[in-house]
Amino acid sequence: MRTSRVSSLVSGFGGGTIHYPAGTTGTMAAIVVIPGFVSAESSIDWWGPKLASYGFVVMTIDTNTGFDQPASRGRQINNALDYLVGQNTSSSSPVRGMIDTDRLGVIGWSMGVAVRCASPAGSHQGSHSAGAVGYHQLLRRPLAGADTDLCL
Repeated sequence: MRTSRVSSLVSGFGGGTIHYPAGTTGTMAAIVVIPGFVSAESSIDWWGPKLASYGFVVMTIDTNTGFDQPASRGRQINNALDYLVGQNTSSSSPVRGMIDTDRLGVIGWSMGVAVRCASPAGSHQGSHSAGAVGYHQLLRRPLAGADTDLCL
């Protein structure tokens, strides 16, 4: 398993880390992992190596601030997915050609998962969600068109 840092100066989210399997061929699904309210990437960074060891390209992210509200977090998730998909074609990316862009997902906890479960998939038609320990009432009333494959 290898990692590549994503600068906190990147546009649209607070930076993060890309985790990916070493010595593999072919394409694999990609997952963005987002932390909960008032939490940093360090609270979810263990997901990166764990999922990468099962053959996923994983990006654990920081939000712009720990206090970002649902609308902002929803935009940041889509921005992170856009960034990760863009890395698939970037000549300087260590994950160039590794990502199957039809198999994208997001995992989170607390507000991280609630925001994803309550947000439309945006430009990522093939994206799916998973999460645990939901936040507030958002999970009871997801927005029309939300992708709620596994929102607990």
